[in-house]
Amino acid sequence: IVELNRALELRRQLGQHDQELSLLDRLGQAQERLRDYPASLETHRRALALARETGSRIGESSALTGIGKAQQQLGSPQEALAAFEQALAIDLELGNRLAQQIDYDTIGDVRADLGQFESAEEAYRSSIAISRERGDTAAEAATLTSVGGLHYRRNEYPQALAAYESVLAVHQGLGDEPNQAIDLMNIGMTLLAMGETERALASFTAATE
Repeated sequence: IVELNRALELRRQLGQHDQELSLLDRLGQAQERLRDYPASLETHRRALALARETGSRIGESSALTGIGKAQQQLGSPQEALAAFEQALAIDLELGNRLAQQIDYDTIGDVRADLGQFESAEEAYRSSIAISRERGDTAAEAATLTSVGGLHYRRNEYPQALAAYESVLAVHQGLGDEPNQAIDLMNIGMTLLAMGETERALASFTAATE
């Protein structure tokens, strides 16, 4: 943190705005990792102001994402959602598909936490579409897990089960055994909620083998 601040001050004095913006982003992320969310929020707000002053749309998107993450941790989901949605608008403008995929995932998470389940699923489905377009099956599986959790929270157990089983198939194809165990636990919990005790027990057993 100390070294980043020193480098940041030097870049500011030299008027090297691109490097200053990059360092602000790194500083905000470091503060986030240290769980100093108020400081991270302030740093990302500084980055946002600089990005807008210098016309850096990529920097603006990154700063808004950092602001959203900090606001999430500080218990301000509405403010976080607003920041993430602004970042998405910029990433759509820039045509950055990977960033859009991540934006949709994050927006889905916040909307779900706010109880906006239908719009959360819409965001997740948009993320999945981009993951499929990019051939990123691991990202697709991660978002499908979120979809399953969304249905589970709504007591829509057959839909949750279908999502978790799809995720399991993806992880089996990838040979990802740790995530397969998690999938089997999710399937077991869903089957238990559906009253299918024997199938749930079989799933739990398979997860621990």
